[in-house]
Amino acid sequence: MFKGVKRVLCGGIDKRCSYAFLLILCGFLLSTKMTTPENKEHWNTIILDGTIPEEDIRRMIGESYDLVTDSPSRRIYEAVRKIPEGKAATYGQIAELAGDRKMARAVGNALRKNPYGESVPCHRVVNAKGELSGGSAFGGEEVQARLLEAEGVEVREGKVDLGKYGIQI
Repeated sequence: MFKGVKRVLCGGIDKRCSYAFLLILCGFLLSTKMTTPENKEHWNTIILDGTIPEEDIRRMIGESYDLVTDSPSRRIYEAVRKIPEGKAATYGQIAELAGDRKMARAVGNALRKNPYGESVPCHRVVNAKGELSGGSAFGGEEVQARLLEAEGVEVREGKVDLGKYGIQI
């Protein structure tokens, strides 16, 4: 889409760099709110004067992005994505996989707010007794049961046999 080199002025220094790379850099900074004062501890100063190789700039951006975007919710969603089809995990197990077994309640809160839809299989998470979430979470107990059963997990009286279908950490 964007070919060639664009001449830009960054911090008073005239620099030639790829236009596509600049768009990626600017989009990254804006999308992660890296430029806001509350994220000052995560700032990397990048002077585009040609002395820093583009690979190093990309690495610095990646490191900053990892720092800024690391959150309990993100780790929870990543942990839930690791539950294989046909298996179930408890809120406590997901909390442990996300880095802190004590945040089992935070797992429930994050899953209720899941912004990623079906890519995070929330229906595979049950309580420590194997009971389904009930209420309005994940579409209700009936929906959660249907989704689990479609994956081969037996649900009896609103419960999953964790001995048979539970993941091992």
